[in-house]
Amino acid sequence: AAKIRSEFPQAQVINLAYYKYKLPPRFPIEPNVIVGYVSALPRWAAQKPVVLGQLQSWARKSPAGLYVFDNFSLHNFYEHLYGTCMIMPRTIHDFCKSTAGLIDGVNINMRSGPHKNRDLTFENQPVEHLNVYMWGRCLWDSDLDIEKELAEYFDLYYGPAGEPISKVVELIENRWIQAAHNSQRRVASLGE
Repeated sequence: AAKIRSEFPQAQVINLAYYKYKLPPRFPIEPNVIVGYVSALPRWAAQKPVVLGQLQSWARKSPAGLYVFDNFSLHNFYEHLYGTCMIMPRTIHDFCKSTAGLIDGVNINMRSGPHKNRDLTFENQPVEHLNVYMWGRCLWDSDLDIEKELAEYFDLYYGPAGEPISKVVELIENRWIQAAHNSQRRVASLGE
């Protein structure tokens, strides 16, 4: 990054922080480094303090930008989840509210076509439209009234079916949150 900065003063370098490399280095980073913190939103409810702490650690390094690369659509990476719905509007709202002023933006990774390794035709966009919509609304205004926003969304998008659909969405989101907590507990118990 330093060499690039000396040769190309306007250029920036992106560093992706993920897997074992979620924490910043102990030494200062160059002022032309953009950090892309790679997370997975389904784990937010179980790992919120950890993720916030890591983001705050990166922010203290004063990067040129701090972005979250979010793989909330994990079908790209985990074949056994392919075809499942990952809908989490309240989680997205909490994430945006908790990281307001800390991050500069979010890059959303979504499956946009059939899985490369299988002859499957499931598309995420129709079932995950609410996620994308909520990202836009919550990044624009992290203090919005989430329940009011959801009621309006379900009414405008689904009409008379809005109320039963909202119950299904809440069930799906609660299942993911519960699964994340159970998985965290299992991982923690392995270290004991």
